[in-house]
Amino acid sequence: MAIAMFGCKGKSMGGGEVYFRTINSQLKRWLHENMDPTYNPCIWRTRDKPTGFAAHFANKGCYIIGKGPSLDNLWVGNFPQTDWPIIAVNEAIHEVENLNLPNPQYGIVQDAWISQKCIPKRAKLLVPPKLINKLKHVENKYIIPSSIKSTGALTAALAVSFARYFGCNQLDMLCFDACVDGTLGYATCIPYAPSRDGEPDRFLDHRRQYAHFVRDIKCRWLLPKHETPLVVGYYTPEYVNFIKEMVASVSYPVYTKEYPSTGNWAKNTYIKPKFLLHCLDKFPDQKLFVYLDADAVLMQPFKHEFPATISAVASKTDGVSSNTIAFRPEARSVFERWATIALRYPRGDQAGLFNALACDFEYLPKGYVHIFDQPEEEEVFVVANQASRKMRRRICPASVQLLESSCDSKVNTQTKRTTPEAKPSAVSLSRVSTSGSVNTEGVGIGQILQRMKSDVAGATRSGT
Repeated sequence: MAIAMFGCKGKSMGGGEVYFRTINSQLKRWLHENMDPTYNPCIWRTRDKPTGFAAHFANKGCYIIGKGPSLDNLWVGNFPQTDWPIIAVNEAIHEVENLNLPNPQYGIVQDAWISQKCIPKRAKLLVPPKLINKLKHVENKYIIPSSIKSTGALTAALAVSFARYFGCNQLDMLCFDACVDGTLGYATCIPYAPSRDGEPDRFLDHRRQYAHFVRDIKCRWLLPKHETPLVVGYYTPEYVNFIKEMVASVSYPVYTKEYPSTGNWAKNTYIKPKFLLHCLDKFPDQKLFVYLDADAVLMQPFKHEFPATISAVASKTDGVSSNTIAFRPEARSVFERWATIALRYPRGDQAGLFNALACDFEYLPKGYVHIFDQPEEEEVFVVANQASRKMRRRICPASVQLLESSCDSKVNTQTKRTTPEAKPSAVSLSRVSTSGSVNTEGVGIGQILQRMKSDVAGATRSGT
């Protein structure tokens, strides 16, 4: 359809695009204010905000990732808000994609000389109009409207402007080291030196330049300091098959140690504080440990930085659960007290840990100790297979026999017939369903003891 504007003739091409073979100064000014250029200098398109971007950015925060040295420490725990979009500057998009995050992800580039190295595998690439021809082979891209501008060659400023344009209300700026602590340079994953475009001390002025575009939006400057934990665990011979599965599920460095069984399940749990002290002695340079029980299965990487001296999940019965314990070297005094008082608590080691706590402590989400046959209430990281339900009877038969001896032979016969001996078996990875429903065989030891106590009480009242 033919159109005319400011004395210039053109045509509407449909899809929000117009064509003008020649333009005067008035039309040029209008086009720059209201439309965006395309790969063809004669074709312009309307500047409507895309629905997809509006949905991803409007009234949400946005993570913007730089190329500073802390990029090497980037991990999933730096992105607690899974619905916030991520804009990664230049090659940083590759580090973001390696994390397999659920967030909407975008790369951004505006320097022609590195543009070919910044093409994402899955994320959408944001490019200014000047790179349309350079990146015409990239299908998953979006041409940034010319009204979104940055200062000079600061690609991160362009990312800030883009997020602001589409309605973001908060910015988390990660891996901009020079803007936080003055550290100059790039991460080791960036394949060129920071001196490629000038003296590295130019980075020191960037935060002032970014502030012009951040304006009144809430902005946090963060440096990822992820520490790789050493996962540790001990076991007695009865748990050898469980520990193998635990080790197989862990993607972190792992250390395990076998101890001889004491012949008593509860006393075997008292080995735990001694083992944790052993770990601190064996790895004096390690800053973060995560203890997992031998029958645990790690379902996904941790999403927590474990900043406290000790971190564990709350327990209704004992105050704190010892199935999963994140700890740092400063926890030594706690473990020493725990080892001293452990024998006072006949039900196991957890009550001893709770009473020994006198340090910087943090409760972890329930998903760090998820009982395998319970419904999932939170995101699950560690599944506890509860092997102790069978191991208590296998390792501590004397306590069970003591109760059995007070029952008549008929009750004994029925009890033994309904609770046959069974070899312990862990819930394998394939058996742990996301619905949290896994059937178990046999009857738990708690039920056995309760049943026998009831039988004894009934026999006493009846006078038999």
